[in-house]
Amino acid sequence: MMEDFILYALIAGSVMAILSGPIGSMMLWRSLSYFGDAMSHTALLGIAIGLLAGINFNIAVFALLLICAVLFTLLREKKIAKPDTLLCIIAQIGLSLGIIVIALSKTSNSSLMGFLFGDILAVTTQDIWYIIIIGAIILIALASIWNKMIILTFDEETAIAENKGFKLLNLLFMLIIAMFVSLAVKTTGILLVTALLIIPAASMRHLSKTPEEMDFKASLMGILSVFWGIFLSFFFDLPAGPAIVVSAAILGLFSFVVKKR
Repeated sequence: MMEDFILYALIAGSVMAILSGPIGSMMLWRSLSYFGDAMSHTALLGIAIGLLAGINFNIAVFALLLICAVLFTLLREKKIAKPDTLLCIIAQIGLSLGIIVIALSKTSNSSLMGFLFGDILAVTTQDIWYIIIIGAIILIALASIWNKMIILTFDEETAIAENKGFKLLNLLFMLIIAMFVSLAVKTTGILLVTALLIIPAASMRHLSKTPEEMDFKASLMGILSVFWGIFLSFFFDLPAGPAIVVSAAILGLFSFVVKKR
């Protein structure tokens, strides 16, 4: 009989993989790969604030990432600097402040490693319900804006000129990414979130003919990566988060070999 903690890890990882397919695909189309990095690095500051203030780190991370998503959107619209420059600055400031606050909170190295690389094998029943509920909210929000986001992706200037409501879609999508990152801290960890988002989507891009096909294949690849990574982690005593990412990378390389044939 499968151990409960492995079953919980598989459920949590599968939910995250399903979410990462469409989110990661849209991030690639809109050249927002660095945004995932910026959010994941800033998540460390949210965790540090939560530890120092004695509040739930999920709440602290989620609130801080929402603020960062809004800030980036406003700065991008003001054209203060190029988007990749802004994201680099946000990522480095968030990471640096996070390390400083963690030093002040006297967090143990083992706890810090768990936050950086995830601890999916330690997911509890309460975590499962949290992931499923927030995951459902993300999927509903994503489905409600999906068609408009496709239009925005292919012709952003025209879409915004014809309908000012399109301007809010960028912000809403970035808020969705922020929600995903805050959810992924427990599973893949801060440093590996972007890999889970980008590797499956990038690997399936050249094997798909439509956006929806790419979403489905990226999610499926993510689920396979989760299963493979967790079992490698269990049987060979490897850190689960990195094992999942390496599994995704191997599957990604295999997809390119298949494409060439």
